[in-house]
Amino acid sequence: LMQWNLKCAKLQKIQESLDSEIHELTASLFQEAYRIVTEADSKRLYSEKLLTEAKGTVEMLQEEIKALKLLMGKNEVKVSPSRSLQEFSPSKIFKKPTLFEGKNGGPFCFLNTNKKSPSVVTRSVSEHDPLVDHDHPSLEIDPICHQEFTIWLENHDLTDIEHPFLKRIYNEDIYPCLNFTNTKLASLVCNSIVNNTIILENILASENEKAKICALTEMPRLCSYRMKIDNADQWHYISTFCRNRIAAICDLFTYLRYLAQGLVQHGLYDAYVEIVRLRRNIAFVRLGYANYQA
Repeated sequence: LMQWNLKCAKLQKIQESLDSEIHELTASLFQEAYRIVTEADSKRLYSEKLLTEAKGTVEMLQEEIKALKLLMGKNEVKVSPSRSLQEFSPSKIFKKPTLFEGKNGGPFCFLNTNKKSPSVVTRSVSEHDPLVDHDHPSLEIDPICHQEFTIWLENHDLTDIEHPFLKRIYNEDIYPCLNFTNTKLASLVCNSIVNNTIILENILASENEKAKICALTEMPRLCSYRMKIDNADQWHYISTFCRNRIAAICDLFTYLRYLAQGLVQHGLYDAYVEIVRLRRNIAFVRLGYANYQA
């Protein structure tokens, strides 16, 4: 009987040891399974995030390709051999006549008694003035801005915002167009546009049924778009009004970037006229006229 009891006690210890090992093994298996599921879920979320960002990047590149094709098409139509960089060089455009130099270059020609009517004088000046746009009769070239653009084009640095040309663009176009209630976010948007790291995305119709607080105006609006800046994870919902302003500025910086990278081969004059057109679009969009093109 004593041997039987000892044998039972021994078997009892073996059973307890096996139960303990099975319990530890089960717990270890559950922990490993939980870790695998959690890791797989994290990878899935990360893959979805990369897919969303890739779609946004593809859409942005497609828009840039469309804009580039449009600009290249305009380049084929608008650029003419007669308008070379030499014709519109600063030394020729801003040549200052001397006080006593007349039509024939002789001294004191202003004393000539042969008078012309004002209309004849005006026509004679406009026909030889390189700053008068004969293709766009309503366009008067700003000689100061044109000279600043000519100087900037030599270095084409988009980061030098203290350059007179870029400073004029910022003060007259960019800052007024990005004058929103949320000034901090507006400043981040401006930097993101310059760095080409902004993403604009049209949201689904189901998400656009109710008014949201626009991130820039901080007012309830139907926010048909959302944006992401500087590769951040957060999306900001914005109204169509804000989106149009941002898109107009992006168009201007995209063209300036193409000029700097040599992707468009416009002459000096045609490039300046295109910039004026893009600046005019910014002004119209700032006033609420969407999709203004002329």
